[in-house]
Parts: sequence; structure tokens; C-alpha cells
Amino acid sequence: MKNKIYKISVAVSLLLGTGLVNVACNNSNLEDVEYKGAFDTNNFFRNEQECFFALIGTYDVLRKYAGGFENMVTFFNAGSDDFYAGGGSSTDGAGIQGFSNFQINPNIMPVSYWRDYYQGISRANVLIEKIPQANMSDAVKSRFTAEAKALRALYYFDLVRTFKNVPLILKEIKASDDYYNIPQAAPSEVYTQIESDLLAA
Repeated sequence: MKNKIYKISVAVSLLLGTGLVNVACNNSNLEDVEYKGAFDTNNFFRNEQECFFALIGTYDVLRKYAGGFENMVTFFNAGSDDFYAGGGSSTDGAGIQGFSNFQINPNIMPVSYWRDYYQGISRANVLIEKIPQANMSDAVKSRFTAEAKALRALYYFDLVRTFKNVPLILKEIKASDDYYNIPQAAPSEVYTQIESDLLAA
């Protein structure tokens, strides 16, 4: 077996050395890549299947309601009289302890709450914008749009109840946008948008 591997290795190195097999790159093989580090949404959302995949991705954030330690059922119940956030000390599950004491702050609040919900909102926004151009029936377009708006409303509902003042983003955020300086909206504006999305859905 070793002899066979040796012969194959020698044959491959001879082929490469003589130039019979050219695997090198040159500039003619390279293209300018316009979207470095960003998803090109123009190459997706073209048909029902692709929009359905995007809709499933929008639903994915619902795992936040029961999956893992940082879930909304546990956190919101900790803020009620349904259970007492015990543990070893006040640092044992600090986020749950904070909800239980009505004292959440940036140090104890898991960043996943903010990140995950805005990820779902972003996915809903892109889908809502791209669906009209997709090649599928109007009935399916209407259904997918309604589902995306209902999910966006739900994610904003949890954000505004948890954080009060949150940025209200209703369009696709581009890599070139100044997404670090999006102003916060008053809770009344967010609730108005939630109602609008639910009525539209």
C-alpha cells in the first residue's frame, strides 16, 4: 500500500512540476467582488422557494421563547410572581435575578435579547421589501408578507416591553448605513407600528 501511495505522489509531483497540470491562480481568474462582508440580496428572494427559506429564517428567532437558558418564558416569569429567581446568589443567572428584582441593566442583561430580536426584525424587513419582485402568486406573496409583519410586530412587542425605548427600524439596513447611530423611538411609536403591522397582517 505504501508503495502505491509513493508512486501516486511521485506522478502528481511530476505532473505539477512539468506544468501539465496548472492549478495556479492569475489575475484573469479573479473578479472584483462588490459585496465584501455583506449578503447580496439581489441574488436571492427571486421565487417562492427562496422567499420561503427567508421566512423560515424570520421564524427562527421564535426559539427565544423556550430554547436554552436565556429564554423569554423564564425571564418574563421571573418578573412576575410565578416563581422566585433563587440560585446560589444574586450573580447566579444575573439576568433572571435582574428581571425578578426589576433591575435590569446593560451588565446583567444578556446581549442575545437585543441581538436576536433585531436579527428577526431585519430578516422580516428585507423579506417585506423583496417579496413584491419575487416570481410567485399574489396569494403567496400576501401570505408571506402577512407572516413577516406579524413576526416583526411580535419581536418589537417583546423589545419595547423589555427595554422601553428602542430603535424602530422598518427597512433593510445596508452595510454602508450608519447603523450605530439609529435614534430610539418613543414606546408609543413602536406600539403604533405593532398595531399597524398586525392590522395589515
